[in-house]
Amino acid sequence: MKKRLMKRRMLIVSLVMTLLLSSVLMLGGCGCSGSDKKVAYSWPTTGLATLLPEPEFKYGKITKESANEFEIEFYDVEQKDFDSYVDSCKSKGLSVDFEKKNDSYMAKDAKGNLLSIEYRDYSNDKELVVKVESAQKIAEDVAKQEQMKAEQEAKKQAEEAAKAEQAKQQAEEAAKAEQANQQQSNNAMQQANDAIQNYNDTVRQSKELVDSYSNLLDQVSKFQ
Repeated sequence: MKKRLMKRRMLIVSLVMTLLLSSVLMLGGCGCSGSDKKVAYSWPTTGLATLLPEPEFKYGKITKESANEFEIEFYDVEQKDFDSYVDSCKSKGLSVDFEKKNDSYMAKDAKGNLLSIEYRDYSNDKELVVKVESAQKIAEDVAKQEQMKAEQEAKKQAEEAAKAEQAKQQAEEAAKAEQANQQQSNNAMQQANDAIQNYNDTVRQSKELVDSYSNLLDQVSKFQ
């Protein structure tokens, strides 16, 4: 009886595990297939999107939309779709200073608005990312970069000036130390000269005393 109950329990557990595993695989399969990207989009009728040719792709998602920036991702596209859309953009005037590669395209229009297209070929999904930046945003970005560059240059010059000032102070301190050493050397030399002079004076005075004593002895010997 106990063995039968044990077998039933093991069978139930096995069935439950099988069902859970099947559910996980189904959910995983949905994520890999890209079904979450099978969403239709609505093409904007105002803003930067109007600078672009309206695409014929079925699925997509707008990821950025503002006065100065527009970005959209298209899903389930092929390489030929990328090439075709690039040609459409060129036909609409987005061909100034263009640069085209196998999986990317970048160009401006006559007003300086910047277009960038990137084709991403993943193993289970293929995407086309289209982005437009306004000329105003580009000018602001350039101004920010120039300001940052100027600030960095000013900081660099300030650091170099500080290093030069520090080197100057060190040189002045070294010169002062050298001058002090030279003064000490001069003082020592003067003291040595004074000592020699004193020695010479002492020798001279001693000689004079000896001479005087000798003269005195001579005079005394004459009286004798």
